[in-house]
Amino acid sequence: LLHPLTTPSHLLVLVALGLMAGRQGRSELKWPLICFALLCAVALLVTTTGAITSVPPTVLILVALLAGALLALDKPPPPLMVSGLFGAGAVAIGLDSAVEGVPGSGAARTLLGNWLSLSVLVADVALYVAMGRHLAWLQVALRVLGAWVVAIGLLMLAFAWRGEQ
Repeated sequence: LLHPLTTPSHLLVLVALGLMAGRQGRSELKWPLICFALLCAVALLVTTTGAITSVPPTVLILVALLAGALLALDKPPPPLMVSGLFGAGAVAIGLDSAVEGVPGSGAARTLLGNWLSLSVLVADVALYVAMGRHLAWLQVALRVLGAWVVAIGLLMLAFAWRGEQ
C-alpha cells in the first residue's frame, strides 16, 4: 500500500494529476478517475507477464511536467485531455510497479494493494481540491503547486538524464 509514497516520480505524478483533476470540479472527476483506475489495473496485470518490468523515469516525469504546467498556467484543459493524461500516468505508474520475487498469491495481493493505494491517493487529492475549489486562495495555491511540480520535475529529469550518461 505504501509503494506510491516511496517512489518520488510516482508521487509527483499522482499529486500533479490529483491537483489538476480537482481544479476541474467534483462533477468532472468521474471519467478521469475511472480512466486512471481501469488503466492502472490493466498495466499492473501486464506486469505479471514479465514483458515489461519498468518504465524509463523520463516518461513518468514528462507526465508530471505536463500536469504541473497546466496547473501553473491556470488553463483548464478539455476533459478528454485530462482523461488522456490520467490514462498515460496510470499506465506509466502501473507498468513501473512490477512485483519481483513474490510468488503466486503474494504477488496478487501486492498488486491489489498497489492498485488500491494508487487509485485512492489520486482520488483523495482530487476530491479535497474539488471541495475547496471555490476558495480564491486555493486557486493561487494550485498555480504555485503546479510551478513546484514543474521545478521538481525538471530537477528529476536532469538527474535522470545525468544518470543515463
